[in-house]
Amino acid sequence: MRTRIHRPYRNANGLYLLQVHPSYFSQLCGVCSNYNGEPMDDLQGPRMERFQRPEQFLLSYIMPSSQCNIDEVRSRLSRGVPQLFLTKDST
Repeated sequence: MRTRIHRPYRNANGLYLLQVHPSYFSQLCGVCSNYNGEPMDDLQGPRMERFQRPEQFLLSYIMPSSQCNIDEVRSRLSRGVPQLFLTKDST
């Protein structure tokens, strides 16, 4: 069994997919969740805070820089958050 995380890709429906090997169970963190099978804590921010809304959660991970226009990001998030799926790769 090989351990790997595949590069995220966009499927035919426009959804972003990430495949993670089961050996990473409960060992991840960040915008792709902690992969622990508990949906209640999927929206946990970088300072271990919990968010109710995906938009707030995603904004908590933005690092200020001259290349990131936070107002544009907020505007895009206000129009809806793309749905993300996490899948297991059993190969």
